[in-house]
Amino acid sequence: MEEAPEENDPPASRLTRRRALALGAVSSAALVLRPLASPAGAAAADGTEAFTLRVPAGAFGPGSVSRTIVPGRGFSLVGLLDPGRHPAVEVRARRAGGQWSRWAPMRESADHAPDGGGRPQASEPVWTGPCDELQLRAAARPVGGLRLQFVQVPPGAGARAASAPPVRVSQSQPAIVSRAAWGAASVPPRTRPSYGQVAMAFVHHTEGVNDYSAAQSASIVLAIARYHRDGRGWNDIGYNFLVDRYGRIFEGRAGGVTMPVIGAQAGGWNSVSTGVAILGSFTGTPPPKAAVEAVGALLGWKLALHAVPATGTIEIVSGGGADNRWPAGRRVTFQRISGHRDGCSTDCPGNRLYAQLPDVRRLATRQGELTPPEAYVTLVGPSVVEGGKAGRLRGAVTNGDKTARPREKVAVEVQLAGGRWRTVATVTTDADGTWSHRVIVRSSVVLRASAAGVESSPVTVEVKPKLSASVTPTQVAAGGTFQVTGEARPEGPVEILVERRGASRWARASLRTVRARPKFSASVKLAVAGSYRVTVRATRGSRTTSATPVRVEASRPPAAAAPPG
Repeated sequence: MEEAPEENDPPASRLTRRRALALGAVSSAALVLRPLASPAGAAAADGTEAFTLRVPAGAFGPGSVSRTIVPGRGFSLVGLLDPGRHPAVEVRARRAGGQWSRWAPMRESADHAPDGGGRPQASEPVWTGPCDELQLRAAARPVGGLRLQFVQVPPGAGARAASAPPVRVSQSQPAIVSRAAWGAASVPPRTRPSYGQVAMAFVHHTEGVNDYSAAQSASIVLAIARYHRDGRGWNDIGYNFLVDRYGRIFEGRAGGVTMPVIGAQAGGWNSVSTGVAILGSFTGTPPPKAAVEAVGALLGWKLALHAVPATGTIEIVSGGGADNRWPAGRRVTFQRISGHRDGCSTDCPGNRLYAQLPDVRRLATRQGELTPPEAYVTLVGPSVVEGGKAGRLRGAVTNGDKTARPREKVAVEVQLAGGRWRTVATVTTDADGTWSHRVIVRSSVVLRASAAGVESSPVTVEVKPKLSASVTPTQVAAGGTFQVTGEARPEGPVEILVERRGASRWARASLRTVRARPKFSASVKLAVAGSYRVTVRATRGSRTTSATPVRVEASRPPAAAAPPG
């Protein structure tokens, strides 16, 4: 981080003379702290590392300013965990013995979040660049101390992206730096991507410094991704795309740049939008021309790909959320390209970038008109199929003007665990451009159709387990056993729930899980006499099938005859 003036500091954060004297006094003695061990702290193969540090309340002196803190290892990015528990906290950092950066707020924010997310687990991140020491100041002395989340990105981590040529999936697409190029392999998503629709776009800024070099851009993206996953607890980086000050576009959340990937960039609106963030803070500083032009070109291509105009308005139903400006269910009118503040309670993307959104829309419209999509591919499928049975997929392939494309080859693809796609069937469109195909679904899958160089929106087909079960015998003596047998498809776990009848309700007596391959068998003991019911159920994904409950009676053994007198 370079030394910068504090002209953008909020009034409550500006140093008074008394506070400045206090700052000088407490900064003279460094406080060396040991990072906390955590599952997220393991270093990745490229040297990227996340770790947590606990700062005691005693580290803060007069004016609620901390001593110089030495975490014991280098870092490139820092954020505040559990931000809602503390007064406003700011941070500055430096290399040992070097100049301090300007103070930067660690803002509590739930507006960047998954749909339906609660209060944030961590603040917005602050990119520091390679540093060894930091200092904190707060609106009031923190009670009980606080915890910081750090990310260390080695200086060479982004070198490959700086030299790698950006890729294009079509001639009309602007160049995009792939996830592989900026190092996403070291921070894999927790789960596979989810898909919605792209009806509009939100523009963001990431906050943080503006004076990074071209060689640092990929490292900033990598650090944000690690922080979003390990600090904020999300599945992956929140933004769909990121743009640096030099106009380079980076692929964000995994799932495919052409796909309607649901991000965590605008809480309550993620499932119907795409989001792009410019690296930097643009509250008091105008965004670079190259970055604005790149955002316009990107959104013009992306929206046209989903048959969405770059100008005009659209009405969308709010999904609600902690920092959403509207409650769930409210119908809200947006510009097709809006600022983050239009949907959530935030000042993002900064006043100076927000003022340039008309230019972004104009650039996007020109890009969309110059490069209309060559074709559209649709896919419709059943949302649920019983295990082992066939489901019918259908769709159409049309030109950009919506005329039919007959005799077009259509590839039906399934998403693999790593996010890649594999063709499982190939069909040909009829004279009217439509197609259909029956596929046997043995487990829940995500499918898409690909033709004419474009892909459909993906669909998820879930499998409802097929289950049969029997219980024998249904009359046993207390202390005896009965047998549960059956078959479940797809193969997997099967639960056997045994409940005993009480005075007014059924109470759980036991719950056992066995494996169906696809047949299963289990022996269950009833230690106490009484009336029981046995329910067998199988769950695959979000779908559960339960067999009809079976009643079992456990009788008391006959009383032993009294010995003769």
